[in-house]
Amino acid sequence: MTVATHRANIMKKLALRNVVQLIRYAIQKDIVQIGTD
Repeated sequence: MTVATHRANIMKKLALRNVVQLIRYAIQKDIVQIGTD
């Protein structure tokens, strides 16, 4: 399974249409954080 396939499956399951929505989802759910060093 490629990264693109894995990402597409996650986006389909979460009903997200693009990578921007996926990133926003990850930030809102504290899966990733921005601006931390």
